[in-house]
Amino acid sequence: MINYRLISDENGRETKKAKLPLMIIKPNMEIYESDSIRGLMCALVGSEYEDNEDKIDDWNARVTFARKVAMAAIKDDLKVVVHDNEKGKIENNYAAHQDDEDYEVDINDENKEEKYIEVSNEKEFLKSLIKLGTIVIYERIDSKQFEENVTCRECSHGKTGICNVYKTKIENNEKCDSGTRFVIGESKGIEYKLIE
Repeated sequence: MINYRLISDENGRETKKAKLPLMIIKPNMEIYESDSIRGLMCALVGSEYEDNEDKIDDWNARVTFARKVAMAAIKDDLKVVVHDNEKGKIENNYAAHQDDEDYEVDINDENKEEKYIEVSNEKEFLKSLIKLGTIVIYERIDSKQFEENVTCRECSHGKTGICNVYKTKIENNEKCDSGTRFVIGESKGIEYKLIE
């Protein structure tokens, strides 16, 4: 089970004191805490993220959320592009074939600087939303989850050789999408640092 919980609602009413190593401030100003990056994703994208069957479902959920952010950015006159490190730019109709008559090409305004939302994995996704100013994340100083790149073999979600997120066998050096090296429990009175 993924551990995340609301600690302050959109009106600023505190519901709990922060004890877990990660906190996220969502666009609606709700504040959640979690013990893992995957928990932050559930808090941000929705609780249904926890029920995704595989990495493809997770990727599609990140793309869907990124597209909503990109559409909202238009009102601020920003050009936000959904991007994947392996696939490149993700067009709004990424599932349609380019020869399909309904295929639409995104309008390119070359006068605007492109800002990217990276959807290839959870950590890069969250970092790109931080850079865009959509969310704010704090990490307790005794946690290093945003500092390290983790393989599936090292991830704390797969200590048995089977990923408990996707229920698949872990390959030796496969890059981990949720990348949580260790889960740190609750603690009181420890400082948090801003993730930039």
